[in-house]
Amino acid sequence: MNEQTKKFAYFPLQDKQIHVSEALWLRNQGEIEMNRDNPIFFDFKNPSIRSGVYPVSSTSGDKKISRGAYYRYYNKENTKQILFPKKMTNAHLLFQMMFLQLKEFSIEDKNHKRKIQVAIKSAELEYYIKADNNRGIFIDVLLDIDYTIPYSYKYLWNSKLAIEVKVTHAVEPKKKCILQDYNISTYEASVPESIRANIPETNDLLDNEKFRQNKIDYLIKTYKNYDKFTLFGNFIVKSKTENENKESFILLSQFETELTKYKKDKDDLIEEIKIYEEDKLQLTKNINELKRKSNTLKEAIEDDQGLLSDFQRNKRLVEKIRIELEHSEKEIYQLKEENNSLKNNINELENESLLGWLKRKLLNK
Repeated sequence: MNEQTKKFAYFPLQDKQIHVSEALWLRNQGEIEMNRDNPIFFDFKNPSIRSGVYPVSSTSGDKKISRGAYYRYYNKENTKQILFPKKMTNAHLLFQMMFLQLKEFSIEDKNHKRKIQVAIKSAELEYYIKADNNRGIFIDVLLDIDYTIPYSYKYLWNSKLAIEVKVTHAVEPKKKCILQDYNISTYEASVPESIRANIPETNDLLDNEKFRQNKIDYLIKTYKNYDKFTLFGNFIVKSKTENENKESFILLSQFETELTKYKKDKDDLIEEIKIYEEDKLQLTKNINELKRKSNTLKEAIEDDQGLLSDFQRNKRLVEKIRIELEHSEKEIYQLKEENNSLKNNINELENESLLGWLKRKLLNK
């Protein structure tokens, strides 16, 4: 067990949590004054457990630096002993600060293989949970949920979601048990290596507000694009729905189940329509191809019919000529017969005339 130094405090004048480096800057600029009897910074927002604190900078020789800066309690007896303290890297720090400005992001429920969109109503960093007596734990970020998509998750989580930022070390098992006892759904979010590489471990990041805000803006721009970028991690504590949220959770879960089924049926129908349209398009192409072939065949038939008509006309002409030829052949045959008959008659006449001439000659003698 150790006393973990606080890096964030609640600033009622601006109704927000601010990092110790910002508080030091405000103090050094003379914009605020520390007052033990009337503190302007508190360890927590909750009035029932909060105590006054003030920013303290570490020193390295004669140089004050922000890396080791922290909030100190005015009254030492108010100091809260924190179980399972951990070293704060700049990546860890900026990830926490991001949630003070982030409005929406998405995480993944790996057990149900679904992405969950989370809308934030408010966020509190270093949220304190009492374990026993004067000891407790810090939750890196406790979100008050505005809504989730699917909607039932808000009621499954009882409108609260704890985010534990994982840079180098995972959450301790005993800390998980405490979170489970408080029935707080907890998501352990890993900081991707690509993002860690973009957040230098330098004092400038803590001392220079503009530099720090640029890095936070980069994170917000990344994670608010929840359709494309998911806060990677795992649920390490699953909450049980409290009685006041059970009815809403059950109704919404049933609705979402029906909606999922409807969407699946709709997608199946869309796929069937798509296949039908593709078949229809292919059928149209086939019909057009058949029409083209039919037209080509029709033209060929028309050409053939023209040839057939010519053939039939020629056939009739040939038949006519054949008949005429047969008739002519008959006439020729008859003429030949008549000619032969005439020849015979002539011969007979000639023979008859010769005999008669001889007879006349003989009689005349």
